[in-house]
Amino acid sequence: MNSRHQTLLPGVSAFAVDFVIPRIGVDLPVGIDPFLLYKSRDPHLSGLHSLLMNVFAAGIEAVQRQNFDEARRLLRFPEPPEIGFGYTRRGKRGAGLGGVLTDLLIDTLVESPRLVERGIRHVEEMQLVSIGVGPDRISDIAANVLKRDLIEYTQKQAGLWNIELRANVPVGHYFDADVSEWRSGYFDLPVNPETGDPIILVPRRIVRNLPWINYGDFLRSEFVAVLKASPSGRVPKRTVVTVSRSEVERIDQYVRAKERAAAQALPSRMYLSDENECGETEALKRRLASIEPDRPQAADYQHLILEILNLLFNPDLIDGELEVRTTEGTDAAISSLRMTQTSHSGTLSEPSIPESS
Repeated sequence: MNSRHQTLLPGVSAFAVDFVIPRIGVDLPVGIDPFLLYKSRDPHLSGLHSLLMNVFAAGIEAVQRQNFDEARRLLRFPEPPEIGFGYTRRGKRGAGLGGVLTDLLIDTLVESPRLVERGIRHVEEMQLVSIGVGPDRISDIAANVLKRDLIEYTQKQAGLWNIELRANVPVGHYFDADVSEWRSGYFDLPVNPETGDPIILVPRRIVRNLPWINYGDFLRSEFVAVLKASPSGRVPKRTVVTVSRSEVERIDQYVRAKERAAAQALPSRMYLSDENECGETEALKRRLASIEPDRPQAADYQHLILEILNLLFNPDLIDGELEVRTTEGTDAAISSLRMTQTSHSGTLSEPSIPESS
């Protein structure tokens, strides 16, 4: 296992947990894909997509009213280094581009009146009408709006996997949905052992190497003739952006096609390529065989079953929880896991598992 992983979760495989294990000091080349929230049949995840779109829609409305101060307040999405995602070749990205992205978004909206009139259905559409917005910026936008929820998720996972939390770690710029305001605050969170900076965990089920709606795919889908006519086989993004701002029907056609194919939009696993999944499978088999039935190893059995389910079924079975302790203070001998089942064919069911007696 990569030693960078061991600094946070010694001995725990990236396949055995529900979240992406961050690499200390190096960003993973992945991002949060809002489309995975949009397509989810989990009401909580789809609700987060609605929150994201509501924040963005409020910013667009401010631009339409030419209230640019309000637009800058709402559409401020600094890079969130806490999640450890990015596309730099080495090291971690800085966190000083929030103002640049804000101005870029506002300028793009001002220069795209037809798109604003039509309305934004997915924040990923900004990649198709802006030269400077790419997949990393889409992930930044989502991470800022989702940060408060991700903090709660991190605290839950920390309790499940015995990750040490540091008290009152400062976290900047999270969206408080109760009052529709950006805030900063202090939270109990894991920290980077090298720098002391906060670490926020992200569920694997909302992470992709590229967003499902992305510029490269849009170019190949909607500009076939232009690409064929180009001697180099390439088209400057400035040219594509100019066309897509005025011919919004191209965006409509592309987005509808991606929505129809939503079942194919799956979380990525490519960032796990340096992990030995077969070796992890064999190790789990050996651990399972070594557990003796009866009360003393009941808790170990529970945790092991959770790891096995995460390896086998993530992201179809998600967000597992260990069974609550009995009144005697012990754990039940059989592990009962409450997991939300999300089907890529478009159904949602929540298995009913009896509580421990």
